[in-house]
Amino acid sequence: MKMRIRLAFAFVAIGFVSIGNAQDSIVFAGLPFTKVESNAEATTQYEMSDAQSQEYRVLIVKRGGKYYWASRDNRELMHFQSGVAHWFVSEASGYVKIVDTSLIPGNESSGGFVYIEHLTLLLDTITYWGIGTQLSP
Repeated sequence: MKMRIRLAFAFVAIGFVSIGNAQDSIVFAGLPFTKVESNAEATTQYEMSDAQSQEYRVLIVKRGGKYYWASRDNRELMHFQSGVAHWFVSEASGYVKIVDTSLIPGNESSGGFVYIEHLTLLLDTITYWGIGTQLSP
């Protein structure tokens, strides 16, 4: 798992060079390592391959003072901070919660960010857990 996280950090660092709009600034970029799909009948957890992580990466950008979920149809996001967590919330469709691990009491890691990306699709949900290398709200 630790090796996978190191590899993911490398992919995040090089995987988001182009964001498509010259006016966009990257707020957060991350790669998932676990996916959970859930509905009334079942919940299934998957460990993601490197290719799947790249395909389902998360990207939040800032444009004109507003936040956008660039990896999810450029949905507008509201941002707020609560303790060590930054929340980016889209009305009725999901959120990205990001934690700066260097701010967690007793954590001896060298920093970095962990996140959860939660999507709602009618009554079904998809949740990704992942890591990122930057957060610039």
